[in-house]
Amino acid sequence: MEKVIQGRSLSESEVKELLALTSDDITGPMLEEYFAFTKSRKPKYSPQDYFVLPAGKLYNKTAETTTVGRYIFNLLILTPKLAEIYSYQNKAFGKDINKFISNVAKQFGNDKLDAQEVRDLLDKINWFGFYCGKFMNASLSADFVMTNPKIAKRKEELLKENDVAIKNGDTVVTAKIEKELLDIAKDTFKDTPAMQIYNSGARGDFDNNYKCTSVIRGAVKDFVTGETYISTSNLDEGIRPDEFKYYCRHIAVIKLLLCWKLYI
Repeated sequence: MEKVIQGRSLSESEVKELLALTSDDITGPMLEEYFAFTKSRKPKYSPQDYFVLPAGKLYNKTAETTTVGRYIFNLLILTPKLAEIYSYQNKAFGKDINKFISNVAKQFGNDKLDAQEVRDLLDKINWFGFYCGKFMNASLSADFVMTNPKIAKRKEELLKENDVAIKNGDTVVTAKIEKELLDIAKDTFKDTPAMQIYNSGARGDFDNNYKCTSVIRGAVKDFVTGETYISTSNLDEGIRPDEFKYYCRHIAVIKLLLCWKLYI
């Protein structure tokens, strides 16, 4: 696993600059100036740079050590109305961002937040994440998404050893095959920067995304016969013609969801 990036302690003047910001100051160019590396300059801050946030400055009851990244995020999303429910969020969210959003939805359902407040919050989170993603997120390398020769070799061996069980739709055997191959993959890519996407917990699931992309699709249900079928293809190697029907329903659902998101 990658080493955690260590920030630096900010100077008094830098803290003063941060505390003078308002949510309206958080723009795309500002985020690039603060956090993006370019050919001509380094960013002003690292998201991990830290300082002491004075009590009561941003809906925090006590003084606490926080980071520049967390401060900017809270400054962007928190409003007086949200602050009645949530105080300063002094943590790295990762997968917890989904829990936070779910809780916001619950508050909306309980009439503690109105629709506009929720829409504004979701818009801000989406904008912030996608805008910063272009210069802060680790990228998937070609080696990471293409089928690894070591994994492919072991996969071929396991498929031959368990040919009868796979043809019979044995999900227990399939799960064991998937686990062994994924364990090899995790060990192979443990020091790869692209693993930050999964290790951060913010997005994606290695056991599902990487498995389907570069290892094996695994057990799928035949919605015509109701039986379980073991798909040994992956997206990098290509879907075999006889397996198209097991993927088509999945693709159709994705298209329906996209249409719903776009046109509601």
